Amino acid sequence: MATRLAVKIGDVTLNEADVYAFQCAYQVNEIPYLSLSIRDGDIAKETFERADDDKYSPGKKITLHGGIDDAKHLLFEGVLT
Repeated sequence: MATRLAVKIGDVTLNEADVYAFQCAYQVNEIPYLSLSIRDGDIAKETFERADDDKYSPGKKITLHGGIDDAKHLLFEGVLT
């Protein structure tokens, strides 16, 4: 059995290797949130292609699906801020 993860931001689908870490939270009387860290750029060159790309700009729809093997369940759906 393998844990699977799928993230979609606007029209862009990230593969599992692109996601460094995530935290998804649903709490009583709180707004649900997703904190997502993705691999991006070259620190030595000080270039960050994804962060500078309009495909990841605020207002884009973001979804997170996760599960075991081929079963993928919607874990989070929201708007990138």
